[in-house]
Amino acid sequence: MKENFSTRDRIINAAIEVFFENGFSDTTVDDITNYAGVSHGTFYIYFKNKKDALRELLKETFDLLYDATEAPWKREHSYESLRESIYGFFKIYQSHWKVIRTWKEAAMLDAEFMQLWHNLVDQITCRIKQNIEYSIRKGLCQPIDSAVASQALSGMIEHYANNYLMKGETVDLNIISKTLAHIWYYGIYGS
Repeated sequence: MKENFSTRDRIINAAIEVFFENGFSDTTVDDITNYAGVSHGTFYIYFKNKKDALRELLKETFDLLYDATEAPWKREHSYESLRESIYGFFKIYQSHWKVIRTWKEAAMLDAEFMQLWHNLVDQITCRIKQNIEYSIRKGLCQPIDSAVASQALSGMIEHYANNYLMKGETVDLNIISKTLAHIWYYGIYGS
């Protein structure tokens, strides 16, 4: 059983590298199997085709991004929860930047992958909106349009991630998350 897991991992890791190097549209199953050092038959034990392999990578990345941004809010509603949520998003984005870059490329070519990206953004934006609405109800912030604010804040985070983390550069995530949390927190909550 352990051997199957490591073989699948080799295929997945090969897919990440080959998709990144060649681009999703120019990658073949041959490219992935050659890089992984496995046969076509072995590849097809785990995946139907290259699209299926990417779908698996995206599901894992989607879940990691969503979970990283959700976990801090389960404890409390505070600046620190916000900072940890932003940090978690960027940490996953940074460690999975090759997959995310492939995802965005594939989204330009395939409606399914585009929809998956929109689903992630929509779920995170919805959670931001719910947090703002909670804060308004509790008198923690000024009454604002939660839909507009959540779209703007989600866009700020995604834009930063796309411009700086997608390049695979090493950046100080503590400084980034503190700065963006400060802008967000004091922009919404005031003092």
